[in-house]
Amino acid sequence: MKTKNLQKWGIVLCLIATSFASFAQNVNQHHIKHQNSEWYKMLSSTNVNYFELTQSFDSYFKLHEYVKTDAVREYIRWTRNVSGNYDAKGNLLTIEPTQEDIELISHDQFRLKSSQNTGNWEQIGPFTFDLEARYRTNTQGVVRCIQQDPSNPNKILMGCIAGGVWLSTNSGDNWTNVSKDILVSTVSGICIAPSNTNIAYASAREGVIKSTDGGLTWDFTAFDDRLAYPNGDQPAATAVAHDDANKVIHASNAGLWVSADGGSTWSRKFNYQVYDVEFHPNNSQIAYAVVNENSWATFYRTTDGGGTWQAISNGYPTPVDGHKMNRTLIEVSAAAPNNVWVISGGEMDADKGVYGVFKSTDSGASFSNIYQAVPGVAGQPNFLARATNGEESGLGQLGWDFAFAVSDTDPDYMIAGTINVWKSTDGGNSWSYVNRQASGNTMYHMDFQCAEIYDTNTWIGTDGGIGLSTDGLQNLQDKSFGGFAAQQIWGMDRSWKSDLMNAGLYHGQIIMRDDNTYVGGWYNVLGADASSTYINYGDDRYMYGNSYGGRRVIRSEDRFTPAQSALMPVTAPKGYKQNEMLNHFYYGQNYTHTDNVFQRSVDKDALSEWNNLFTFNNKVSYIHPTYQNPDILFVIEQSHTLWLTTDGGENWIDRTPPPSLTLGYSLGNVCTDGYDANIVWCSLQGQQSDVKVLKSTDGGLTWGDYSGPQGNLPSYGVLSLAHQLGTDGGVYIGNSAGIWYRNNSMTEWINFSDGLPAATPVTHIRFKYSTGRITIGSLRSIFEGDVYEKSQPIAHPITAQRVNDLGEVKFVDHSVSASDATYSWSFPGGNPNISAEANPTVNYQEEGSYNVSLTVNDQFGSHTQMFQNFIEVKEVVELPLYAGYSFDGHARDITSNGWDATEDAISFVKDEDRRYVAEFNNSYSTISNHPGFEGASARTIAAWIKTNTANKAILGFGVKSKTQKWSFRLNDGGQLRVEVEGGYKYGTTLLNDGQWHHVACTFEDDGTPDVADVKLYVDGQEEQTGDLGASLINTGKGKVTIGDDPGNRSFIGRIDDLYMWDRALSEGEITDLYVGSLGFDEVLNDHLRLTAEGMLLNIENQGKDVQMKIFDVTGLCLHNFNMPGGTKVITFNRTGIYIVAIHTGNRIITKKILMSK
Repeated sequence: MKTKNLQKWGIVLCLIATSFASFAQNVNQHHIKHQNSEWYKMLSSTNVNYFELTQSFDSYFKLHEYVKTDAVREYIRWTRNVSGNYDAKGNLLTIEPTQEDIELISHDQFRLKSSQNTGNWEQIGPFTFDLEARYRTNTQGVVRCIQQDPSNPNKILMGCIAGGVWLSTNSGDNWTNVSKDILVSTVSGICIAPSNTNIAYASAREGVIKSTDGGLTWDFTAFDDRLAYPNGDQPAATAVAHDDANKVIHASNAGLWVSADGGSTWSRKFNYQVYDVEFHPNNSQIAYAVVNENSWATFYRTTDGGGTWQAISNGYPTPVDGHKMNRTLIEVSAAAPNNVWVISGGEMDADKGVYGVFKSTDSGASFSNIYQAVPGVAGQPNFLARATNGEESGLGQLGWDFAFAVSDTDPDYMIAGTINVWKSTDGGNSWSYVNRQASGNTMYHMDFQCAEIYDTNTWIGTDGGIGLSTDGLQNLQDKSFGGFAAQQIWGMDRSWKSDLMNAGLYHGQIIMRDDNTYVGGWYNVLGADASSTYINYGDDRYMYGNSYGGRRVIRSEDRFTPAQSALMPVTAPKGYKQNEMLNHFYYGQNYTHTDNVFQRSVDKDALSEWNNLFTFNNKVSYIHPTYQNPDILFVIEQSHTLWLTTDGGENWIDRTPPPSLTLGYSLGNVCTDGYDANIVWCSLQGQQSDVKVLKSTDGGLTWGDYSGPQGNLPSYGVLSLAHQLGTDGGVYIGNSAGIWYRNNSMTEWINFSDGLPAATPVTHIRFKYSTGRITIGSLRSIFEGDVYEKSQPIAHPITAQRVNDLGEVKFVDHSVSASDATYSWSFPGGNPNISAEANPTVNYQEEGSYNVSLTVNDQFGSHTQMFQNFIEVKEVVELPLYAGYSFDGHARDITSNGWDATEDAISFVKDEDRRYVAEFNNSYSTISNHPGFEGASARTIAAWIKTNTANKAILGFGVKSKTQKWSFRLNDGGQLRVEVEGGYKYGTTLLNDGQWHHVACTFEDDGTPDVADVKLYVDGQEEQTGDLGASLINTGKGKVTIGDDPGNRSFIGRIDDLYMWDRALSEGEITDLYVGSLGFDEVLNDHLRLTAEGMLLNIENQGKDVQMKIFDVTGLCLHNFNMPGGTKVITFNRTGIYIVAIHTGNRIITKKILMSK
């Protein structure tokens, strides 16, 4: 008996089958294109350069839609597996396993050594999620194999990706990680000996392990490959004879091994990849294996207990030109012991699918093919494809997820699948899709990894966890909770003061922890295959991360109100290892990069403009804003060059350590001291023992090796690096074997991993300074412990932005301090000028620059800092915009009026001409609390639209009653139209041509409010009247809808930059809204010239110096600078209206500009 690899299950919220099939077909088409791309060819080659491949991948998706196909997932897994193991030129390093690594991290059956102060680590999960608060799908870990004890159905063993072996004694209600004390990561095969259920075996990347006490404890057999950790062979399956607990077979991508003495000795039988292995249910002399021989899954059989093996071709296919038999799985059943079933995914020329369900009734001596679907068609579904109707060519993610199981009591009942689960009740002759739907509010994870069927118990393992059905998959119980957590953390951040936390999960969502809001603390936000995540330092409601694009999340304090999520115009700094993006002084100014362009946000919302500060030659791989100075940052360019800026990112200085120290290895992470930003630590990547960490005390001018004495650290690559602020140089590094610590008083690094599982790759290190705790994200969930030493306090304020309007400015404590801290603030020139609050608000009524001073006292000491010119206060420039919707990933009003629009019925998509826009599909958005324009009040409405459909509304309000309706829409013939009930006016230009058009309407009462007073504009020009039906205008009060009107004409197409004014704009102003995209030329004060070309604003000053500011339509100051004689170019990332303010003496001249592509 044995279990094997397989992967993606289902039972999620019901989707319409035809819709999903269409989606799956689209994904499959993209997958074929990806397989023919240059980047995929590079990925499939034997000599891959990391930089060249990643650049090719990025370049491809600059020109093509990003669809996460199986090819893309293969690329993602490859980059994760490489794990920084390349040199400064991108060449992959040859890994040389050393016995010293094992000796260094092992003690007492390979338990980790402990030091004087060891961390006292505990796993904090996530163990569960709030199941009522918009619960989506569990992501507890990737379950690769399951085994139920033959003598005790309540006892279950399972193996996981990176998580080892887990045991339950109550049918999955509670779980214990029973292999955590030995160096075991991924387990893909597990079996319990029927003849002695105290004996169990598991196939791991590090070798074959064995338990002799029913799975409570484990140790290595003679098949011990720990030297190859963390890069051992990929296990596939393990099997044990029904009558001899010493007879066991192990299969992996490197071959097949047989042991007849319980693992004391092993004999290798194949040198090729072995997909699966199985013993005959009651004849231990007979066993079966499927071997990959030149892209053909050959079936082998032994009749002497594994000593010799014979290839079977009687009824089982032999190689065919143009065909491939790919991954293949075997099943047997005690209810039909002489039967063997084999399912193979294969290819027939260009078509892919179920190459066959092969059945033997003579113990594998001969076969017949009882089912084939290449490709799938109606009535003969391809159950290995993505489409839920099975009517497509494809293999899902066959190399990653594939499951097959046959009941041990009813051989007609079997299940199989890759992306989805399919079921047969007639022995494999026909198959039906198991709908991914369960009662209540639970949605189960797709991607089937493994399955086993014992009598009435059907167990399923997926990318998200484990499930149990007792009624033939009519219902499914989620058994993923109760202490099980093996998530691969690809992003993680936490609050310094509270238990707020977020994480990005590989195979899962962006998640957050808020113990004050959610039952169980954890909540699923959105997405899949999420990566880096961050919590805003000054306003912890705001969080950022990556999942199918950069995301800004605003957490909710009501568990039944979903968190708000919107796409950012950029991605957060990403990668499965730790990175940084948050400014420690101004929490509206955070950092990221788009490829080689270093960028900074203009507000905490991060949805509008991001300023391009600098363009490097190569892609940015790491960002580090310092805690000591807002203008000092470090950036690593493509893992080989370290740059320093001392002016906030305008100019950069090369601070790369010399080759004599780096020895050609690539750069990993950077961190700086909390008291002195000139003290810098930099890690070196790759599995090597030459150099791990460098240190500089002069801002990178000179460097020294900080790795400690030779042999002090294992060779495993450094995955994370973090300085604990408030300590004397205390630095932690994470690698594949845990976490290590060193401060200025130490001469070497100490192992700080007591309590962590032995195989714990530490990818993220964060601190909760208020309680002296350290939190780590790893490739097997999240852990928390005590810091090595407590931090001394460091006083540190933070506010939203450096330049503020006259009035109130909020300050937030961002100090390193314990929970008992007290505060003493000083605000010269502000009201109040002192405060003892943690987060005071101060009023400033005069323009100028202001100092801020803060003293913090806690149980560990006292600290004071004074920050000169910490903020600048300027006069407010009032803007007349009434309401505005940029649709940059959200439908919020960008003015301060707060008239936000609903988002549930529309989507935000990336348009090749206009960045992010709103897409309507016979749908609309309602503007909350907007009064509309009532009676005969003046108004202007302007927007960009793109549609192929006529007779649809752009914006509507009022009521469907004579004179009281206002509908700004397209006429039946496709012309622009304003309609009031009983009257109308429309133009002559056809707009339903699938092209972008700028449209506007204005109205101002001339004493007799009539539709004749309405003016229509298309692409900056006033429209000729096509027809007019006279009527008075007396707009009533009713809901305001974007993409609809009181006549229910829901829009189909795209809308962008919809703005409203409570006055009638002039023809020149309307023209500016459109013509600005073509460039403009404006001369101010006889010596200052503004010209625009696309998204570039050119400023030429031929006179004396002037102070200039540029504001967005919300009044937020984006740029504040002195303009001397000469020229300056400012790049805008987002189209829209901006205000340029020029301060000349006591006057302020303002100019409204439109920046557009």
